[in-house]
Amino acid sequence: VLVYDLKLTKQVGRRGTWTDADTALETAFTTLSPLDVQIERACELLEEEGALADGFAMLAFGQAGLVARGIVQLCPEVPARVLATYDSPHGGDYGGEASASVYQEGDPYSVAVQERLAAAGYVRDPFRLEVYGGTSALARLNREGGGERASKRWKEREVRGLSHLSKLILLYGGPEPASEGLGSEQQQRWHRWEPATSAWFQTFHALPDRAGPRSPLEEGALEGVRVSALWKLPVYAGLGLEALDIGRKLVVEQLSGCTYADAEWGKSKEE
Repeated sequence: VLVYDLKLTKQVGRRGTWTDADTALETAFTTLSPLDVQIERACELLEEEGALADGFAMLAFGQAGLVARGIVQLCPEVPARVLATYDSPHGGDYGGEASASVYQEGDPYSVAVQERLAAAGYVRDPFRLEVYGGTSALARLNREGGGERASKRWKEREVRGLSHLSKLILLYGGPEPASEGLGSEQQQRWHRWEPATSAWFQTFHALPDRAGPRSPLEEGALEGVRVSALWKLPVYAGLGLEALDIGRKLVVEQLSGCTYADAEWGKSKEE
């Protein structure tokens, strides 16, 4: 069995080496590069890997799960058969730590923020869905919009659904420990993403007749939204999630007592 640790700034095979400097470069690239750029880079690396030509399985954590899904949906030359994601914001983020960092930089849908923060690509503001649909990488992956600011490769390619996968595994690890500096009330509700079950494609919908706040960080901002019912939304019909479920190819699980932080996926261990 061949095991590859795919890094977007350097391809590392089974016995590859990885230094602290490599880690810093990878972190900078995955934090500051738009998601469509990251997906393009991942597709280029995998298309060149002949050892994977007969098909392979992907396991991705957090934001990397969106990159992995982009590979499946936008790069048919890459024969991914199984996709497993762990605490990945498939339903977007509105009010979690990731979107909080984006809103602190300005309007998440502005060109400047979209082009310099990867997390801006999956901020899903339920009060601004029209703008979200025209700018967000996630909107394009979820078939909620055209993603007008997408890269040339994205515009030239059809966004496939997921029904061709042999298996799709969506894992949710539970609430994250609070960040330092948050008050006790925030500590009780703070997650890496909001809703916390975005890992299962759950997302927020604005309640009728509720005006949206300027930012999800405003007090009471989440009082005007409700959480959707898993993946069974009309907007997700084209993704093939229900077809996977009917065919028993969809696994949705919570790993009790295990959070995203516990995974420490950047620190590889040899078994």
